Amino acid sequence: MNKLRLDIKVATTICITIIIFSICFYPTLYRYEKIKYNNSEVIVKINRVTGKTLYFNKNTWHEAKNEFSQAINIDNSIKHKDNQVDKQNIKQTNKNIVELPKEEIKKINGSFKFFGNEFLGNIYNGTDNWIITKIIIRIIVKKEDGTIRWDNKYSYEFTINELKPMEADDILIKTIGKSKNDTFEFNIETVYGYKDN
Repeated sequence: MNKLRLDIKVATTICITIIIFSICFYPTLYRYEKIKYNNSEVIVKINRVTGKTLYFNKNTWHEAKNEFSQAINIDNSIKHKDNQVDKQNIKQTNKNIVELPKEEIKKINGSFKFFGNEFLGNIYNGTDNWIITKIIIRIIVKKEDGTIRWDNKYSYEFTINELKPMEADDILIKTIGKSKNDTFEFNIETVYGYKDN
């Protein structure tokens, strides 16, 4: 009888642990979206448990107000349809997407911060006539003693709106993260796009 009680307690503990893990850690506590709001795009994160919504602006997270939260719900309901239209438009325009020349990549810059494992920031396209569709960013995180903790390349695609010349856009990249006292540096390694005619 005692063995049966012990087995039930162990099974219950395992089930509760799996449920907590699936809610809080897998895939993550937050779901990330990029939505259209007031003719621009905004990165939002939505808590999977509470539904609380935050949006990213000027290198920090802000709590979403009611009007903004309604816009998120509306945007999510039409996003699938918009994505289908965007894919059709991309196919129809026959863009000649190429790797940008090194001298043009030097005109593209950004500022970033880490929020846990989120690498968030803003990219500015300082080119005169290139529309950016994809960037490859190399991120190096260093320990306090200067040794490298990790060094990875990440790809980010501008899937909803491409980044036009002389414009900026917020981006979010999920990374391994960094410890509190770690430092980081980044470099825009490769950029893909096409010429704006």
